[in-house]
Amino acid sequence: MEIVAPPTGKRFDLRMVVPVEDMSELGASTFASGGNDGSAPQAGSIWPHVEEAIVDRVLAHRSSIVFSNSRRLAERLTARLNEIYEERTLGGTESEEAGEAAGAEKAPPPPPAELMGAAGQTRGSQAVTDDAEAPVLAQAHHGSVSKEQRALIEDDLKSGRLRCVVATSSLKLGIDMGALAPPPVESGPDQVQRGVLAALARGGGYFFRQLSDALGAESGAPVDDSTLVTALWDLVWAGLVTNDTLAPLRTHTGGGTAHKRPRQPTRSRMYRGRASGRSAVTARMGPPTAAGRWALLPERDLASTVRAHGQAETLLERYGFVTRGSAMNEGTPGGFALAYKVLSGFEGTGRARRGYFVETLGGAQFASGPTVNRLRSFARDHTQERPFGAVALAETDPANPYGAALPWPAVPRADGGATGSGTGHRPGRKAGALVVLVDGDLTLYVERGGKSLLSFVAAETDDAGRPALAATARALAALVTGRRVDILAIETANGGFVLGTPLGEALTEAGFLPTPRGLRLRG
Repeated sequence: MEIVAPPTGKRFDLRMVVPVEDMSELGASTFASGGNDGSAPQAGSIWPHVEEAIVDRVLAHRSSIVFSNSRRLAERLTARLNEIYEERTLGGTESEEAGEAAGAEKAPPPPPAELMGAAGQTRGSQAVTDDAEAPVLAQAHHGSVSKEQRALIEDDLKSGRLRCVVATSSLKLGIDMGALAPPPVESGPDQVQRGVLAALARGGGYFFRQLSDALGAESGAPVDDSTLVTALWDLVWAGLVTNDTLAPLRTHTGGGTAHKRPRQPTRSRMYRGRASGRSAVTARMGPPTAAGRWALLPERDLASTVRAHGQAETLLERYGFVTRGSAMNEGTPGGFALAYKVLSGFEGTGRARRGYFVETLGGAQFASGPTVNRLRSFARDHTQERPFGAVALAETDPANPYGAALPWPAVPRADGGATGSGTGHRPGRKAGALVVLVDGDLTLYVERGGKSLLSFVAAETDDAGRPALAATARALAALVTGRRVDILAIETANGGFVLGTPLGEALTEAGFLPTPRGLRLRG
């Protein structure tokens, strides 16, 4: 079984819409929403058509944010959207009769001072005098609205009580819409899952067979092992049940590592061509995918504030310093916009620091105080000789910033060919791949399986690059000699045969043995 992670990326639905077919036929004079004096009529204004189109878009979706370039325009647009929505909801008969009785044209909008005096009200500037029962479609959100009122507006949008918010740059980072995940178990737990939850609710941890016996005694009939295993893993993926070991997870997802070959049983364990099983032990202990003790997880706190707080703390603990790339790599709800808000609050309370820790990544970087002090301890005098400290990591390890917080560096050109010619491989965050870092710089990428390498040493053919190559080779060999990887059989490097290259020579010096197919090292 192989877990495939397809490439993902943001998809933007960006359109430029003109709400009229012919700009030369815009109709009679109207009061412009963006007029300079607030009351002067403009002939042939496009604003009524824009406002109608915005209402159509808002009503077609659950929640919408409309951005304007000024507070005054936000208030006026909010009032107009609510007026149009009221006309559509209540019908035009009452409005027409009221207009005929008054015998006057539509009154011009109020002056800017009155607009800003009612800033943030439900229906724009006229909310103070209009009927409180009138339908509301939008509310204004900008710097002149109090902080408490802005929080109420955001809560209304998130809960669905409000369909639209007209905002200035006050919402440039977006809104945390809360947990958007589906229910823990779709359509509710079935009978076996309910039995598992009831048994585990008594407390403590249960081995698989203890759990099976408990369910059998409760229902009066034995429970099939495969049915119980399926129920357990459904509850695991729903976030309701956990285990005290990672062994069943490794077995369930395929077992072993990408660089480990399955061992063949010895002849003493063979019987007529088949490996002798241990059916009695398996029957009593349960299948390997259900090993260990199972227990209930505590109930999740669904409050969006608490979850955002916990996610920000997790990012700081996992990555040390948090950037936009690391937050986006985690795929947390709200993305970096939500993390930025929470981490800015951490900065105000002294729990995190903001600074320019990594070049080219901007100033929106956060780290805890101990992390910053730790980074400073690695500062060195550049006039001294580099120590070339190397470390080999799993590619998906949070300690590897490349492909998440940092972009992948370019692969140096090989002699007589283009960059990475002939490989068809590109570095990526893939399960089973390995990387080697030398003094924080990416020097080697090992594809899943270990047959293909990508070297990022810029001067591997020069003497300047050989110390880095030597440190890289030693770190890669240490994975095998330290029995973290059973075997590495390398065939190609940067699209060419590995033997006869500076990288191949460095690997040979580190202990790899040449073979007709390349280089090999066994643990």
